[in-house]
Amino acid sequence: MAEIGRNVEQPRIEELSRAAELLTTGGNSEAAFDALASLVDAADDEENEAALVKAIELADGIEAKCLPKDACLIRYNRSNAWAALHRIRSTPENAWSWEQPELLEQVYWLRAAIQHEGYAQLPRPRRAQLHCNLGNALSSAGRFVDALAEWRQALNEQSILGMARGNLGKGLVRYGMALYDEGHTYWFLRFGQLELSKAVSGGVGRDGATYQEALSHFGGCLADVEHLLTAYDGTANDVLPTYSIGRSKGEQQYRQWCLERHLFLNPLNDLGAESVAAQDVLSLPAHRANKTGITFLAFFNQLKQEYSYARWCLYEGTKAQRMHLADRSTILAFNSDYAHYSMALEQVKTAFRCAYSLLDKVAYFINAYWQLGIPETSIYFRSLWYESSKGKVRQVRQAFETSENLPLRGLFWLSKDIYSDLLREVAHPNAKDLDSLRNHLEHKHVKVVDSLGLMTNHSDIWNDQLAHKVERDEFQAKTEHLLQLSRSALIYLCLAMHSKEQRTQDSGDITFPLEVGIYPADFKV
Repeated sequence: MAEIGRNVEQPRIEELSRAAELLTTGGNSEAAFDALASLVDAADDEENEAALVKAIELADGIEAKCLPKDACLIRYNRSNAWAALHRIRSTPENAWSWEQPELLEQVYWLRAAIQHEGYAQLPRPRRAQLHCNLGNALSSAGRFVDALAEWRQALNEQSILGMARGNLGKGLVRYGMALYDEGHTYWFLRFGQLELSKAVSGGVGRDGATYQEALSHFGGCLADVEHLLTAYDGTANDVLPTYSIGRSKGEQQYRQWCLERHLFLNPLNDLGAESVAAQDVLSLPAHRANKTGITFLAFFNQLKQEYSYARWCLYEGTKAQRMHLADRSTILAFNSDYAHYSMALEQVKTAFRCAYSLLDKVAYFINAYWQLGIPETSIYFRSLWYESSKGKVRQVRQAFETSENLPLRGLFWLSKDIYSDLLREVAHPNAKDLDSLRNHLEHKHVKVVDSLGLMTNHSDIWNDQLAHKVERDEFQAKTEHLLQLSRSALIYLCLAMHSKEQRTQDSGDITFPLEVGIYPADFKV
């Protein structure tokens, strides 16, 4: 997918490199950003790897001298440099290589820019570029579910950004073609068609970023989608059907909260907060059951139930407006440390633990279904993708590396958002902090405080020497982020399994579907 860049004249790379290097020792903040940006653009245009590597090396020194706004843009340009290296180093032979170091760095630095304090000072079109490029990078890695949120955020920042609109349309089509419910596939193709149409009709230059080659590409994609839609004769809807989202006001409020956060285990929820998506309908695809029977169906039932429980705990914990009856009899010391204690907060902590643990359980599922043979005590979501190795360099398992299974690769790349002592290279700047928070929640002491609790430095007896402190709103946001990660993981898992089963059928193996009904609601007590 095309990246958004800057159009600049092409002065000599040597002069640009010297200018950027001089600015690492001080100087005008905006000039430092401009120098690095020009160097990256010139090196990209000339496919000069050495100059791009030089720009990346200079970025640290330049960022340290910049004001927040320009420091944020330095991170953006660092991601552009890695994106250029990725394009230059990509070949037909390594296109399906699961490890893509340059892509990993690109994703990391785009996220680091978005999280930087200077991000809020950027003009909206620039913020839109950051999110659009991040969506493109995630999609390239196979994370087409997670890419949608980034393209939509780009359009929230700049609604006329044709690059975000077109790539969103392409992403919806890619997602839809991976589904095994034809009804769902139709809606993804239809929504993708609508977005591609808007991108093409917007024309060149209106947003200052979209160019003719991209529009021609989107036009070709639009023609392909319209051809696919001819298979759905007699279906011409572009508005999803409407359903009730609950019997009581409380149920309706809960389901609306889930819809708005795209937390239902239902691909249609990725099309928007529509009532038709207010059910967890995601199920395993038809698969070989002659040897395993109900094993994977039963396991997936449990994964869905635990996810649903974690989601409910987060909702109740964040929406609680009164003291829980069980809190009335719990006597606690008042330490003047701004700490929060309540049943509601413990529910959020439970949601965090459940969402994090679901990822390792997905790994357990993968180990069994793909028959990897990893000992149960050694199964971790972050590391199961690699062959066992005592050295620093780990190789992706051959069973994965030779598989052109896009949702499975998306799951592999999602694992890079999780930190591991063995695998320290991550795609998310907050990965290590999340790991530390989980470790303290499980085995040590997490103290959730308000903002004053983070700012106050106690001494002597008033200093808490064991607590890992986190501000309440931040903790709730991290828990919601983890829940979204676990949702994506479950969707990728089902789609990866479907992709594998399709290849099995193509090879002549027989799939024996089990005819199972829906678990009776009366049994859920």
